[in-house]
Amino acid sequence: MRMHNIVPYKKNEAPVIGFIMVTIESEFDKSLKEKVKARYKNLFDSFMEQGMISSSSMFFGGCEDEKDIIDACNRMTDNRVDGIIFHPLTWPAGETITALAVYRYLIDIPIFVSASPEIYPENEKAPHPWPQNSDCGKIFANSIFYKLDRKTLWGTGLPEGEDYRKKLSDFFNACQLIRRTKQSKIAVIGNILDDFPESFYNPMTVRRELGARIIEIDTTVVYTLFEQGEYPARGLKINTGEIEKEVKRLKGEIQVKVDEDALKKATTLYLAYKEVLQSVQAEGAVFRCAPELQEKYGLALCGVMSELIDNGVVGTGGCEGDVLNTVTGLLQYYASGMPTTCMDWIDRPGAAGKGVYTLLHCGNACKSMVQHGKGTLDYHQAWTYAPLGYTIEGPLKKGDVTLSRLRENREGSLELLIIEGESVTEEMQIRGNFGLVHIGEDKLKKLEYELNEHGWPHHLSLGWGHHGEVLKQAAKFLGGIRVVKL
Repeated sequence: MRMHNIVPYKKNEAPVIGFIMVTIESEFDKSLKEKVKARYKNLFDSFMEQGMISSSSMFFGGCEDEKDIIDACNRMTDNRVDGIIFHPLTWPAGETITALAVYRYLIDIPIFVSASPEIYPENEKAPHPWPQNSDCGKIFANSIFYKLDRKTLWGTGLPEGEDYRKKLSDFFNACQLIRRTKQSKIAVIGNILDDFPESFYNPMTVRRELGARIIEIDTTVVYTLFEQGEYPARGLKINTGEIEKEVKRLKGEIQVKVDEDALKKATTLYLAYKEVLQSVQAEGAVFRCAPELQEKYGLALCGVMSELIDNGVVGTGGCEGDVLNTVTGLLQYYASGMPTTCMDWIDRPGAAGKGVYTLLHCGNACKSMVQHGKGTLDYHQAWTYAPLGYTIEGPLKKGDVTLSRLRENREGSLELLIIEGESVTEEMQIRGNFGLVHIGEDKLKKLEYELNEHGWPHHLSLGWGHHGEVLKQAAKFLGGIRVVKL
C-alpha cells in the first residue's frame, strides 16, 4: 500500500509513533474485531516500510483497561514517541482514555484520535447488531480529552482510504516538525537593525512556546574571521583554499555580473559565516545585514545568505534581524523539506492582476528558488551610490507556495498567519527576488484587511508546496499558537 504523497523528511528523521487500539473484551463481534485490526496493522507496517514513521514505532492492538494503557505508555516513554494514534476499535472503556490523557511523561505528545466507519460482518443480512461503534467511541474519547485539557487531532476512515491516509501523513509530518523545532538552534548574528522596531522579539517567548534555542553571536566574531581568517578564542578558522573553488562553482551555476574582487570578498564572507554557523550547529540563521557591512567592506549579505541556504549550511535565513520570520521559515523548512526565503509584501493587492499579490526582496532567495536560466549574481540594487556585492536576483519559479508569518502580538503571545497560493511569476518587473502569487480575489481582500487592520509585519516567509495544514496542526501543540489561516 503506497502513499501518493511523499513525506518531506528523511527516513532517519521519521517520527516515532505509538498506535493504540482500545476495545472492550466482552462486547462486540470478536471475529470482526480481529479482521478490522489486521487491516490497520497492515497500514501501520506499510508506513514503517516506506520510512514515513520510525522503525522504533509501536502497535498496541488490544488495550482493554487502565493497566493495558499504562503498560503501553511506559513503553512509549522508553521509546521517546513523537506522536500517538488513539483508535477505538470498538466503544472504549473510559479509563483507557483518562489514563492516557494524564500520563505525566507523555503530557505534551500530540494525539490523533482515529476511528473506522461501521464495518458489517460478511455474509450476514441486515439488520446487524452493533458491530463496532468506533466513530462514536472517537467522539466519546475527544469529549474526555477536551475535559482533561488534552489537545487532539482526529479523523475517521478505512486503511485503504486516500483521505484517511493523507490525514495520518500530515499528522506524522507535524510530529516530526514539532520534535525538530523543539531541538533546533537559531543563530542570531548581530542585533536588530536600528530602525526596525517591528523585529523586536523576546527569546524566552520563543523558547517557551516553540522550544527553539536562540544563540546570539556578536558580529565581531564574523568580522574578525573575515579579516584575519581565524578566531582562535573559539577555534574558528577559514579554509582559504576553498575560496577559488567556491568562486569557480558559482561561475558555473549562474550568470555573474560582479567583478572578481567583489566575488572573492563575498565568498570569504560566506566561508566566515559558514564556519560560525557550523560551530554552533544552527539550522537557521538571522543576520544584521546593514549598515556596518556596507560601511566597512562594501559588501551585501543577501547573496551570502542565499548560498548558505543553497548549500545546506542552514535550512532558512533571515535578514534585517527579523528572528520571528526566520523561525517561521524554519517551521516551513521542516514541513516541506525545501528551502524558504524572506519576502516583503511589496505592492497593493491586485495591482499585478486579479487575485495576485506582488512579493519582493533584495536577493536572498537561493538559486534553486529562482526560475532556471533566469537568475543572475549581481551588485545590490538598493545602494546606488556604490556597487555592493552581491545578491542572487531572478523571478521566483512557478508552483504551489505557502506564505506564512509568525509574530508576537501585543499581549506577548505568538500568532501564525498562513496563506496558500500559486507562484505565477513570468518575468522580472523589479530587481531582486520578484514574485507574483495568485491566491484568489476573495482571499486577497481578506489578506489585505488582516495585514493592515491587525498590524502584521512587512516580512513573510515563502515556502514551496501547500503545507498550511501541517503548520496549523503543529501550532496547536507548540504552545497553543493562535493560527490565522486564510
